[in-house]
Amino acid sequence: MSRFAGKLVHGFLWLLLLLVVPGCMGAMMLPMLLGGMMGTESSPGSSSPHQADADAAAAKANYAKSYNDYRARIEAINQERQGQKLAPQRILSFQEWLDTLPLSSQQKQALLSPSS
Repeated sequence: MSRFAGKLVHGFLWLLLLLVVPGCMGAMMLPMLLGGMMGTESSPGSSSPHQADADAAAAKANYAKSYNDYRARIEAINQERQGQKLAPQRILSFQEWLDTLPLSSQQKQALLSPSS
């Protein structure tokens, strides 16, 4: 049996024992089961707080640019409509515009919150 397979079987047996041992004793055995590796390596998908802030700022900038593009398109349409003596189309506020997008309330709140 390879070393990896042996560790896998050993880990499985410890996991089975962990399910049998109730409460705090099982929680104390968990780090031993994982060999101290839990929390020492960062996963590929994890990011630092600075990266999360940078991503949030980039998202805000992207949505602000998209909203400005929307406003420019509506203003151009309204110029044409004015020339044709038609009523102008109402321009949505940034919040109203966000409400038309498929975003969660948390995402909308993050986009509406002031930058720090």
